Amino acid sequence: RHVTDGDPGEAAFGTVSAAPLTAGSISNVFQAVAQISADLKANTPNKNSLNDMDTALVRFDTIRASAGARLNALDDQENLNADYILDNKSTASDIGDLDYAEALSKFNLQQISLQAAQQAFTKVQNLSLFNYIS
Repeated sequence: RHVTDGDPGEAAFGTVSAAPLTAGSISNVFQAVAQISADLKANTPNKNSLNDMDTALVRFDTIRASAGARLNALDDQENLNADYILDNKSTASDIGDLDYAEALSKFNLQQISLQAAQQAFTKVQNLSLFNYIS
């Protein structure tokens, strides 16, 4: 099973814009922090700067949820692998841990039962009313 082990930086933090920054159109979290910081230093808070930060936080939540889903998939696969290993060890134990004394006793008992059934069959097969008439 293949599971992605990370996310690209642009997916998590957004793309860096080389154009002049204007609040409300910033997609990179670092640029959004820089913009809101500049707005607060200039004592001109801007609602669009907060919207940029909200967008960045939503992106972080999405990435975190994606990573959590992948970790869950890995945990499920680890549990499946552990169950598979346990089943294989159990099967190998059942095959390899033969009690030879018990197996020989059962074999001899079955062999005696077979011989008795064969002897009974041969005696019953020869029985007929014609054998008593003659």
